[in-house]
Amino acid sequence: MFDSPAARRAQAFAPQRLTSWLLLVSALLAIGATPALATPQSLDPTAPLPGGRYRSFLAPSEEAPESVAPFRMDLYAVTNQRFADFVARYPQWGPGQPPRIKADAGYLRHWIGGRMSPPQAQLPVVNVSWFAARAYCQAQAKRLPTIAQWELAAAAPDAARRGEGRAALTERILAWYGSPNRLLPVGSVYRNTYGLYDMHGGVWEWTDDFTQAAVQRDSRGENEQNQFCGASAGNASNREDYAAYMRFAMRSSLRAASTAGNLGFRCVATSHLQAR
Repeated sequence: MFDSPAARRAQAFAPQRLTSWLLLVSALLAIGATPALATPQSLDPTAPLPGGRYRSFLAPSEEAPESVAPFRMDLYAVTNQRFADFVARYPQWGPGQPPRIKADAGYLRHWIGGRMSPPQAQLPVVNVSWFAARAYCQAQAKRLPTIAQWELAAAAPDAARRGEGRAALTERILAWYGSPNRLLPVGSVYRNTYGLYDMHGGVWEWTDDFTQAAVQRDSRGENEQNQFCGASAGNASNREDYAAYMRFAMRSSLRAASTAGNLGFRCVATSHLQAR
C-alpha cells in the first residue's frame, strides 16, 4: 500500500528533512540571540531594599529627611571580569579609549597591557570614571545609586553581628578608612542584613549624584577640600558620624572623569526588576 515510488522517496528523505529542520531552528535561535549583557540571565544579581527616609549628612537638623522609594541594588561591587565582559561588547570603554573628558589618565591602569589578568577577575574593578560606571549600569538597564540610596543600603548592620550597634559599626568603618588600600575578592568582607556584600571594607563606590557633596561657599583663594571640611562640620546633622563625613569629603574631591585605585561601583534598579 505504501510501497509506491513517492513513498520510498519520502522515506529516504525523511532523516534529511529532520536534520535540515533542526539546523534551521538552530540558525534562527542563533540569529535571535542577544549579546551577553543584554540577556536577563546575565544581569548582576540584586537584592530588594524597602527604601526609607534619609537625612543628608550636610542637611541642617531642622530639615525634613528625604523619602527614598523601594529599589534593588547589586549584591556585589562590579568585578574586573564583569567589566571586561562589558568592554568586549562596548570597546569604546576599553583602556585608552574614552576621551580625557570622560576618563582621566589613570583609567583601567591596573589592566597591564590593556587587558585584565586572571588573578584580577573576582576583584572589584577600580580606576573607572563616573562616565564608565554609568555606561556599564545603563548596559544592564540599571543606573548608579543616588547618595541617599547608597547610604541607606550601607547603614544596614553586618548580618553576622546583628547585635552590633551603630557606634561599633562606625568604628569598624573608620578602621577600614584608616588602613592601607588592599583589594579583596568581592563577597569576602561581610554581608549586611539586606544581603549586600562589602558595602564597607571593599572599595569606595561611585554614586550618581556625587556632585551633591560639592562645596557651596565661594572657594576663591581657598582650598576646596579644606573649605568643604570646615563648612560641613558646622552643618552636619550628626557631628559624631565621622565615617559619613569622610565619604562626603571624598565625594567632594571627585570629578566625573576621576579614577582611583580604590574607587569602584555597583548599580541599582527600580524595585520591579526581579532578582537574577
